[in-house]
Amino acid sequence: NIMEFVEYIQLMQCTGGTEARDLFKDPNNKNVLDDYDFTLLIDNCRGVLNLGAKPMLKLGSVPLKFSKKATTEHGFNMNPYPPDDFDVYYNYIYAMGEALVNEFGKDEVITWRFGVMTEYENEAWFFVGDEEADPEKSAEAYCKLYDYSVAALQDSIGEDVFVGAHSMT
Repeated sequence: NIMEFVEYIQLMQCTGGTEARDLFKDPNNKNVLDDYDFTLLIDNCRGVLNLGAKPMLKLGSVPLKFSKKATTEHGFNMNPYPPDDFDVYYNYIYAMGEALVNEFGKDEVITWRFGVMTEYENEAWFFVGDEEADPEKSAEAYCKLYDYSVAALQDSIGEDVFVGAHSMT
């Protein structure tokens, strides 16, 4: 039984960065920013739980509709840009946490782990700039994204939610 050795199963980029991963009824409609549809994420979390493990949700790149410059033609084919409005992004992550709590209960979800992006210091995954990444602005934008993500998760799941980050260092 492999699950004797596996406590968490990581779901990478589970909240966005491409049309297929963005959790909306219509990921391409930039006029509606709150048409959330967390069904796929909930189904995958249920699958992890059915295996006897806990989800580790790696919050993905910013959904395409939240960034005016959004593109999937850079690096790992994920949107590398921060949101234009961090409050809109907060609402998305808050709604995701709330949906998970409504489905699985706070006592269960608080035992899961969360991470904010992947290799945040790798400009192929995340950057601010036009022609080339600006390391200082990118670091500042990532820290802001992290802070908003943590606040949304704490407000929707609870103060003790486990939130980390994944870096190359």
